[in-house]
Amino acid sequence: MSGITASILLRSAFTVADTGRVTRILRDLADDVTETRKGRHWEFTVDNAHASLSVLSTSDYDFDFEDDLLANSLLFEQAPEAFLLSFGSSRDSDREACSLLVARLIESFGGIHCGFGA
Repeated sequence: MSGITASILLRSAFTVADTGRVTRILRDLADDVTETRKGRHWEFTVDNAHASLSVLSTSDYDFDFEDDLLANSLLFEQAPEAFLLSFGSSRDSDREACSLLVARLIESFGGIHCGFGA
């Protein structure tokens, strides 16, 4: 069984100051929050489910954001980075937690939610 993923296109570059905002949001909604030294990846648990959040460049070829950009009539420069949220399982409670995190991130950062995947 695969997990749940969600992505959010960001309309501006992610900054060092944004790292603290993400950490606060995660600590409000999750447990065992850890972040990398560079502040672009977090791991955490929600209701005993392992999850992660990463900030990625939309032009990074390891992750394909081109379809999401095209669907929203955006160029790489108009949405230079994205949040990628991933839960290890696909329980209903994980989908709810993922939806809540997406809503809080969009509330804090703006951006465009590109839907859920599995």
